[in-house]
Amino acid sequence: MWSAVDSPLLTLCDINRETFTSPLPITNGHIYAYVFNNYWNTNYKAGQGGEMTFRFSVTTMPAYDRVTAARFGQTVRTGLCAVSARGVKPHARAESRLGTSLCSVSPTNVVIQSIKKAESGKGLIIRLREIGGKKTNASIKLPAGSRKEAYACNLVEVVQKRLPITAGKLTLPVPANGLATVLIK
Repeated sequence: MWSAVDSPLLTLCDINRETFTSPLPITNGHIYAYVFNNYWNTNYKAGQGGEMTFRFSVTTMPAYDRVTAARFGQTVRTGLCAVSARGVKPHARAESRLGTSLCSVSPTNVVIQSIKKAESGKGLIIRLREIGGKKTNASIKLPAGSRKEAYACNLVEVVQKRLPITAGKLTLPVPANGLATVLIK
């Protein structure tokens, strides 16, 4: 697997010569990073200068797996995000002080794409993405007693329907290669 961290365009087998055939005949293992788009002379400077960095990550796997490939690409493109949080109360149980997750999702073909404050200011938005190519019922686990209500939303956060939370978990469908959005209050 090959992931381009800084240059999302590439050409396979040869440099871009403004030709296209479908299906693309793979005649060799050459990958060319297409780091600049200099082909069009409208709205593009013909040359770029200065010091630049282009990073790539390469790994292997015994057999191709969509979920593993998607997780690899996401991992190399997205660094760790740190967010300031209030400390644990001194009387909290010892295992709580070791750390906990705000939420987790299963099965493995569903990832948390983002968690953010709702546009309305009333609650948290959790956006899920299915990476395995199959319609899935995702299960989100929330910290015990932390949230009371959950709603399935569209991508612009308009509430569609209420989702029951049972034993700190909620379930919702995620379309194949698609997104699902949940509002937690």
